[in-house]
Amino acid sequence: MGQFLTTQASTDGGGRKTRGPPTKAISDLGEEVLKKIVRFAVVQSSPIVFQPGSRPPNDPFPGVAAFGPRIGGWAQELYFKENIFRFSYSMDLHDWAKAKPKHASLLRRVHIVQCVIPWDTKFLAKGVNFLTGLQELYLKIDELEMVSQQCKAKQGFREVELRPEDVDRQLNLLVLLNPGVAALRQFRVPKVSFILSGPDGPGAIPAGVLRTLVAKEMMTPLPNSLPKAPRKRKLVSTEGEDDDEYLPSGKASRTKRKRVGNKGASDHIAVGAKRTPPGCRLLELPAELRNRIYSYALQVDGKVNPSTRPAVTYIKPGRSRRAQSGPEACSALALLQTCKQINAEAFSFYYSENAFVFYYPLQVLTVLQFISNERKKYICDITIWTDSHKLGGVSITEAALMALTTLKNLKQLRVILEWKAVYRNTSGTFPGHDILKTLKHNGVRITLHSQEAEYAAFIATRDGYRLHHNDQTALAKVKNWQDGFGGT
Repeated sequence: MGQFLTTQASTDGGGRKTRGPPTKAISDLGEEVLKKIVRFAVVQSSPIVFQPGSRPPNDPFPGVAAFGPRIGGWAQELYFKENIFRFSYSMDLHDWAKAKPKHASLLRRVHIVQCVIPWDTKFLAKGVNFLTGLQELYLKIDELEMVSQQCKAKQGFREVELRPEDVDRQLNLLVLLNPGVAALRQFRVPKVSFILSGPDGPGAIPAGVLRTLVAKEMMTPLPNSLPKAPRKRKLVSTEGEDDDEYLPSGKASRTKRKRVGNKGASDHIAVGAKRTPPGCRLLELPAELRNRIYSYALQVDGKVNPSTRPAVTYIKPGRSRRAQSGPEACSALALLQTCKQINAEAFSFYYSENAFVFYYPLQVLTVLQFISNERKKYICDITIWTDSHKLGGVSITEAALMALTTLKNLKQLRVILEWKAVYRNTSGTFPGHDILKTLKHNGVRITLHSQEAEYAAFIATRDGYRLHHNDQTALAKVKNWQDGFGGT
């Protein structure tokens, strides 16, 4: 390009410079043609990889900038606007954008390929804040690790490593508590995509919250950015009054609007008159339709962990987990509080169509203590995590399993054995083994799991190395116990 925009020079026999045949001067080129040449010089077909620790690119094409500020300005604008910039970590984006906010505002397409640390998302949100012209954003965030970090024992969860199949929709919603994710949800970008896990590292969960909720929300325009509806003119006015105040300035109304209703009629209900309460439209529907509504409203996607925790959408993101300002989010169970008839018709759908999970045996004892026998008979699917603790010589796990024998309609029971009961157990049984035999005799399908051993097998398969001997022994031990309950 430099040779194209300069003139050719030569020397004569006396050593004096003579100008050769002049090439086309830069001023003779049209602006459209010149911009095409500059674009060809500075726009790359492959992404521009930002290397950690490297100096931020200030001058994309030094040879172009030598031809004047106008061409240099075009080159710089096209370089940042039309290239794809790939950053290895969100902190690199944050540091670069903070150092060069003017250049950052020109970026249109950005890829973050290794946002593997969940708390690193706060730097991602701060960095994106500088990208005022962003049109396309690709992110790779370890969503599985983010869920694991939000599962705190003080909130009633188990602090264990999780596999993708262990994270249902209810657990997946915990990523919304991450401060960085909460900040990302405030941005609006036309195209957002969270990259899935691959050979180069973990990423988003397929059909997870990041891809189905956060990305969709970021691509939805804010309400105040939508085009406003035209202002409606008032069609009804008091008799004898002009409508000029409801029309645009300078446009007087030529007609009068007539008063609605009979002239002289009272506009208020007489004092002491009884107002008839409106009927419940839901109860006017046929029973079949009401049942479909109850099932849709009360069936939860994922396992339900009964607790007094506020809704995830109501908790303020951060370590304090303080409640947000404003009214608390309503639970789907609020439907049961509308009237006695709806309560009697609908409560069975909540207990029969949902699977329940209890991360500690004490949670089972507490819940079964507070719900009535009428509700207990509809529970059919439970997952329980065992515990080796004893109080007064009594095993809490055995007490919880004994309480489950009162559930006459229980069909499915998943038991997540504590790691001590698997790895350090030298006997042939585990706590609660005999009670599970009784439940199996009553028609309950029992499945046993070891979270630690199954996660170790998952990592070994994913990373391609041999499973440790202790994990192999643990898996074999659980399989042997499972065969005693009829296999999987």
